[in-house]
Amino acid sequence: MKDDISVPFLDLITPHKEKEEELTKVFRGAILTGRFIGGSMVQGFENAFASFCETEHCIGVGSGTDALRFALIAAGVKERDIVITVPNTFIATTEDITQAGALPRFVDIEESSFNMDPERLREYIETQCTVDEEAGMPTNLGTGRRVAAVVPVHLYGHGADMDAILDIAAKYNLIVVEDACQAHGAKYFSQKKAFGNKLDQWAMLRHLASILEKIWAPAVRLVR
Repeated sequence: MKDDISVPFLDLITPHKEKEEELTKVFRGAILTGRFIGGSMVQGFENAFASFCETEHCIGVGSGTDALRFALIAAGVKERDIVITVPNTFIATTEDITQAGALPRFVDIEESSFNMDPERLREYIETQCTVDEEAGMPTNLGTGRRVAAVVPVHLYGHGADMDAILDIAAKYNLIVVEDACQAHGAKYFSQKKAFGNKLDQWAMLRHLASILEKIWAPAVRLVR
């Protein structure tokens, strides 16, 4: 009988060994040019990733948290606003909401996809909010805060039900910021979209762990 094989919970060595020569060449290039921030390599990546996602622009930032925070602020989320998202995500999704000065509120996920359930989103707005007739935007009944945006999180390469979510957002004048950190190159109803390429604004970053391969790509769409 063979001995039990131990499989590490997290292996950050093996994948980098496989790419050691390629990564070392890139590191050496950065050291020799002194271009540690920005520069031709970053610009080259931005162009290549934009092409992969079939969009015009890609802008590298320092972290996924920065990307989402910048997207929320640029889209018009203000201090004391409420931003609806899901609890089934990494802490950075809610961290960027609070860094933008807003308050996160959660709706549940679909059992089939682990992504935001549009019906729970609709239920939250219809049962826990009142809608301002002039602005056409929901206000939370308990806090009196404006509900300004919704952040669906696409997980495991599967996108949330964006058609239904966007319909709800359009009805209530909500900003939609898609956290697409785990859905690069994913297809939505057979249209490669990377959950961002047909939207109005982009935010994305370069993950230093493997420079050109591990990319978080949150995307933002203004639904007004």
